Amino acid sequence: VLLAYRHGIFGVLIATVIARAVTQVWYDPWLIYREIFRKNVGEYYKNYIGYFLTAVIGIMLIQAAARMATGMAGNPCLLFLLKAVLCLAVPNGLIVLFWHRTEQFGECVRRIGKIAVMVKGRGRRVGI
Repeated sequence: VLLAYRHGIFGVLIATVIARAVTQVWYDPWLIYREIFRKNVGEYYKNYIGYFLTAVIGIMLIQAAARMATGMAGNPCLLFLLKAVLCLAVPNGLIVLFWHRTEQFGECVRRIGKIAVMVKGRGRRVGI
């Protein structure tokens, strides 16, 4: 209500985002783990913090590398291409580095493999 008085509709939107973020971050997982899974929510929070830290490290590394690349590359097209490669390689490299031993990572790799086989099989049928 306070943000609505000061900032109007924008304040209402910001207050909604804050309220949802505050409850979804801790209460929703706690309730689901307790009532549905009948498990301790600690493992979820541990993974959540790990994912968050992975993202923060990735952002910091990309920012640092992008600053260095800006100084090196004079061509704007080359700079764009270099930054695009950084944005693809750094987060994925961090995910592999930090999470390659987890069950979730293994499941993602299996599913990507299945999709790749399906796509490869479709290419042969249409003559590619």
